[in-house]
Amino acid sequence: MQIRVSCCYDEELKQQLKEMALFVLPKLVKGRPILLNNLKLYVKMDDKLTIKEDAWGLCYWKGNPYRPRAFSIYIRSSLSSIGIVQTYIHELVHVKQYLLGELTDYASGKIKWKKRIYEDLDDQWRDLSSPWEKEAYKISESMYFKYYCPPII
Repeated sequence: MQIRVSCCYDEELKQQLKEMALFVLPKLVKGRPILLNNLKLYVKMDDKLTIKEDAWGLCYWKGNPYRPRAFSIYIRSSLSSIGIVQTYIHELVHVKQYLLGELTDYASGKIKWKKRIYEDLDDQWRDLSSPWEKEAYKISESMYFKYYCPPII
């Protein structure tokens, strides 16, 4: 897995984001670590794009839409450090969804989630009630606690 973080001038945060991906993604893809072998992850702190898209974070795939292996994650840098971390984990869940073929974007604007096709998603794609967003919020919350509060043995 290759991880590149840009426009992050806090070296400690930059390292934390790299380590977090190495911790979170293997847990998300569970028994399929081979999916991470050729994964390229580009992370950029970007207020301009995230504000334009009215989002805290964004995840875009590159290459083959059916099983992409390169992703760009944009995070709003004006968030608090906790907000940046939580948003980043949320976007990593979307990476998992694309990697496992659970989420597919079509050129027509349609989105396939698991086996269902969603159409006319102008507003629904942003909608926090869409099933892929619900899953991302649920998993990212539990992953945040797993990362920051590991079990005491």
